[in-house]
Amino acid sequence: MIDLRTVALPAALVAVSLLASAAIALRPVPGAPLLAFFTDGAAPLHAVAAGGLPVIEGPFGSVLVRGDDPALAARLAASGAWLVLRADALLGCAVLFFPARG
Repeated sequence: MIDLRTVALPAALVAVSLLASAAIALRPVPGAPLLAFFTDGAAPLHAVAAGGLPVIEGPFGSVLVRGDDPALAARLAASGAWLVLRADALLGCAVLFFPARG
């Protein structure tokens, strides 16, 4: 029989390392496309108000946003985004297929 005490510590270390890696990889960086989630269904309007260029609206109140301003992620959060992630790290090369609309 497996002793849970011998499995718990390695499992906890793996979980912590996976969460830390995800947090580092998905944190917004200046110039990277961002994926912002809003609760009110007006995600593109919030993206424009924050100074970003909405590229495409997604599910769950999300919008893919492009912008060169380093403070864009902070402004998206201030305009009501409950989550702002780095889209190119999350979606990979799929971001390349969504050209900016202007």
